[in-house]
Amino acid sequence: PGAPVFATFLERAAAFLLDVLLIGIVVEVLEGWMFYRVYDDGFPLLGLGYFIVMWAWKAQTIGGMIMKLRVVKTNGRPLEAPDAIVRGLAGVLSFAALGLGVLWILRDPEHQG
Repeated sequence: PGAPVFATFLERAAAFLLDVLLIGIVVEVLEGWMFYRVYDDGFPLLGLGYFIVMWAWKAQTIGGMIMKLRVVKTNGRPLEAPDAIVRGLAGVLSFAALGLGVLWILRDPEHQG
């Protein structure tokens, strides 16, 4: 295979929005079954768990599958569970820091945050 092709900011944003929509639907279903407000207490944790599990298992989320995006290490090797955990926690920190890590994708030549 040739050089890797990096996803654009818009492709990543679309995949992320699809994933958030899916998580929101799951939360609504869980709240209907359990009569419990998952959103207030568990939505962020459920979301983080979803991303970590999907990256470790398939190297892509459902949004990533729809957008045809796959996560790999910078050396091209597949993601492993510890990598997925670090990626998930780094994503939380990136958003917490006013989204600077996410916005860096717009500036980086390889579209990496």
